[in-house]
Amino acid sequence: MTTLPIPYIDAYSKVSLRASESESVAASNRDLLKVFDFRAEDPLRARGTEDEIDLDDYVAQQDADTQREIGEASKWVADTFYSDQYTLASLRLRAGMTQRFLAEKCGLEQPHISRYESGRIEPGLVHAKKLAFALGVSLDEFAIAFENSSQ
Repeated sequence: MTTLPIPYIDAYSKVSLRASESESVAASNRDLLKVFDFRAEDPLRARGTEDEIDLDDYVAQQDADTQREIGEASKWVADTFYSDQYTLASLRLRAGMTQRFLAEKCGLEQPHISRYESGRIEPGLVHAKKLAFALGVSLDEFAIAFENSSQ
């Protein structure tokens, strides 16, 4: 993991995900930004196109401190970019979990979580209870988040 100083301009700074893409605006602060370099020499890059990796596999290969920091980073993403949204994806990010990790905690497979988050399928009561428990919310809160996810 690399820590980089990011110049502070105002509450929002321009950020470019790739040199070839246009810049977008993202919230920033005066703190140092922790950067996880997923494009370094890594055997996971060979799984797909040059820039494609399986994030869950990458996280699983990291030490416990780095895994915890990546979880904290997902909470920051949820609070920064999804603060006005109450969806299954925002609940999962606030819990610091990947789709695969949540699925494993609930005895499901990752594609099920993706389908629930997109609102394409509705979880049954048994799975909804497991997901709500894993996310640390009530079944009522889970139902509201699912409803918002499918809109």
